Amino acid sequence: MKQYISIVLLGIAFIMLSCSQQISIQGKPDVLVKKYLKDDSTYVIMCKGYPKPDTTGIQATETAKEAALLNAQYIARGLFSDEVDVIKDGIVDGFLVNPDYVVITYSIRHPDIKRYLLE
Repeated sequence: MKQYISIVLLGIAFIMLSCSQQISIQGKPDVLVKKYLKDDSTYVIMCKGYPKPDTTGIQATETAKEAALLNAQYIARGLFSDEVDVIKDGIVDGFLVNPDYVVITYSIRHPDIKRYLLE
């Protein structure tokens, strides 16, 4: 019985340790900058992406762009029903490169997109 309790406590400690490490890795400020309905068929998401650790120059910029794109697509998937394919219907309108992060402007174009919002 003592061995069973020890294993359970060890498992709980491992889970808590894993969660705390994940928070410290992802402990960046909020990635969502702005989201809004531009017109009847376009929804815009602006969000940040941060470079991978230990990268510099163009590599840091490109990894931050990739992270920003993934963040925008992830946010978009939570906003719309399955009828809207946020990857297929999405397009990158531009990037704003800052020293520590990149801001992406990502537009999803779908007829009468407001109808598919889950909010």
